[in-house]
Amino acid sequence: MLIWFVVVYLLVSIAIGLYAATRVHNAKDFAVAGRSLPLPVVTATVFATWFGAEAVFGVSAPSSRTACVVSSPTLSAPACA
Repeated sequence: MLIWFVVVYLLVSIAIGLYAATRVHNAKDFAVAGRSLPLPVVTATVFATWFGAEAVFGVSAPSSRTACVVSSPTLSAPACA
């Protein structure tokens, strides 16, 4: 059953990509989406960008200062050297 959800997801993603490819004509269209995105979509993308950067760069900062492994999935507590 799970495999069918994955297959359907991939097919829908490909279909959206093919549809979008017909509407994007140059790099400017891709970068600014033709300046036609509504405010909630722009807000969501900015939030996702900030959250993603914080998750990637913010987690490594404490471990680099203290020489502790704080993001290891196999350890239940930070392991400090």
